[in-house]
Amino acid sequence: MNNQEIGELDARIEAHPGKRILGALAAYTFSRGIFSGNAQELSRLATQFEDLRDPLKIEGVDRHARLDSQFGELARRLHNFAAGGKTIVDHTKMLLNEDFVTGAFRDEQRECMEAIFGREPLPKFVQELRNHVVHNGLPRFSLEWTFEPQGKMLTLDLDGLVAERNWSAPARSYMVAHMPSVRVLDLVSSYEQQVNSFHSHFFESFKFHFRNSVEEVIRLITELNVACVKVQSG
Repeated sequence: MNNQEIGELDARIEAHPGKRILGALAAYTFSRGIFSGNAQELSRLATQFEDLRDPLKIEGVDRHARLDSQFGELARRLHNFAAGGKTIVDHTKMLLNEDFVTGAFRDEQRECMEAIFGREPLPKFVQELRNHVVHNGLPRFSLEWTFEPQGKMLTLDLDGLVAERNWSAPARSYMVAHMPSVRVLDLVSSYEQQVNSFHSHFFESFKFHFRNSVEEVIRLITELNVACVKVQSG
């Protein structure tokens, strides 16, 4: 394949509808990476709170200022974690609004997204908790000692939150079911699992629905790469 033929193949790839779809899938994967990174940062800090070796240096009557500072950092990471989940939802909506998405597939995936993020208690609570942090300030955290087994447990207090009026019914039902508090690590793990499960399901459904276009453009890209290597090698 000569340089002119390579240029023509490259132009075919750029004009191929599968190129846009492949690019959209790559960007969608990136949003999951951001969410997972935020989840890891939050879990890491929560784990340090519960570490009996006190790596954060927050134990003792003379360390209240340091404890408050770490609670502030915890709230910041909790906000980023929730925002990352919201970004996946927003990114999904953007993908479904693309002109290459067909009506039936769009409706099916929108209903799936609404069933989870519009009606499920945990996702609704996490998203509304993010709004609470933005508009009402820090939620209240507690560090509780446990004795069987001996250890510490970092919790998010729910009794004060549930008294407010601006929660949706699903978010309120989550709080009522977990009163008076929820362990932060459990909250993060459960929500991360739910978001990742949705992301994986949507990604695979999207890829399968457009499999013919995606497979064809991947074949063309592979053909182009092989041709370029041959030209460069002589």
